Amino acid sequence: MTKWIEDRSGTETQELAEWANQFVGRVHSIIKDVAPLRQATEEIRGKTEPLAGLAGNLDGMVSRFKI
Repeated sequence: MTKWIEDRSGTETQELAEWANQFVGRVHSIIKDVAPLRQATEEIRGKTEPLAGLAGNLDGMVSRFKI
């Protein structure tokens, strides 16, 4: 979806092309909005994975002391 449809015929195909172009524009807008969120999600995941490992280790240590 990288190309725009050009049709200046004044017929139904021009109207269809305009609707298709609007759709493509909205998809591009959504992708542009989502890209930074994906990057932030990857960054958060990278920071939380070590914490999950630490939590697992702590859980193992605590379970050893349970009576």
